[in-house]
Amino acid sequence: MLENQNFKETQTGEMVIKDFKLDTVKAVVGFCYGENISNFLKFTENALALLMFTDKYDMKNLKALFEEYYSKKLTKANVANVLSAANRVNADNLKTQCIKFIQYLPRVEKTSIVYGALDEELRGLFT
Repeated sequence: MLENQNFKETQTGEMVIKDFKLDTVKAVVGFCYGENISNFLKFTENALALLMFTDKYDMKNLKALFEEYYSKKLTKANVANVLSAANRVNADNLKTQCIKFIQYLPRVEKTSIVYGALDEELRGLFT
């Protein structure tokens, strides 16, 4: 984006980001400068915000790293939210890992997640 001379951001050298929390932007910038952001990623809400940020700003490398990292952090408590977010931003590897995670759950837990937390489109993946 900043390479195209027609963009205001290229001309001013500034980018205004209004649709993400400051903590999310700081985490992305910190990551780009080699900082460890694992504490930020401990909270599902933060991790999903990071996923949305990487998708919106087409940060493919960070998105791929995030998918790999978070696919190892799935729990019964977060898998529905992570699957929904992965589906929205076409994070196919993460989506696949979420589906596998849910499929290997005991029947009662799987049913609770599928019918209690997923929208109709995602429920269809399990019927």
